[in-house]
Amino acid sequence: MPLKQPENDPTFDVLAYMRSLSPIPDGKYECATVADWTVCWLLHYCSGIKESTKMEYEKIVQQHINRVLGKVLLTELSHEDVQLFINSLNMGIGIDNKLSPKSIKNIHGTLHICLKVAVDFGYINANPADKIILPKKTTPEIVHLEPEILHDFFGAIKNHPKRLLFIVSIFTGMREGEIIAFTWDCVRFDTGDIYLYRQLSQNVYGSFFCIHLIG
Repeated sequence: MPLKQPENDPTFDVLAYMRSLSPIPDGKYECATVADWTVCWLLHYCSGIKESTKMEYEKIVQQHINRVLGKVLLTELSHEDVQLFINSLNMGIGIDNKLSPKSIKNIHGTLHICLKVAVDFGYINANPADKIILPKKTTPEIVHLEPEILHDFFGAIKNHPKRLLFIVSIFTGMREGEIIAFTWDCVRFDTGDIYLYRQLSQNVYGSFFCIHLIG
């Protein structure tokens, strides 16, 4: 339970208050689980990153890392534990479908960064996420739409209220979030260009927010 912060009290112990926010009592990291540490990491060591990046970390921690490794003591987490965790994601164990190599790489990257901070501050001696074998990324075969399919598609959306959005998607390859965040200021009528600088995304709590891609 966090300490109550009094107003205008010069004797208030700021460090004690900050420690009370952590799930790790009295800094006893030798008794902390991986779940305890991830909460502490997100709270105290991710303040300098973009909000969208932190939200992605939170999503990965909640959906994957703590689901499998959360109950393991931080000091007892082994290289083998992490490798088996990565293998489970690749095999689809405990989840609806196996994850793509790119998704697994992102999850491993988040775990590695999290544990690196624990190493840097001396809470563990080595990073158990080092030298993990990740699944190789495969390049999917690109299937082009045949002219006949395009003709049928354009006929099907002829009277659809969002017809123009479908056409933009077909001819530009824009992703869903980019199209939803697409506004008139993104169009350069003098040159015929489209300028993408943001996309709509959704955080782990279900709230939507815009991510600025450029500048």
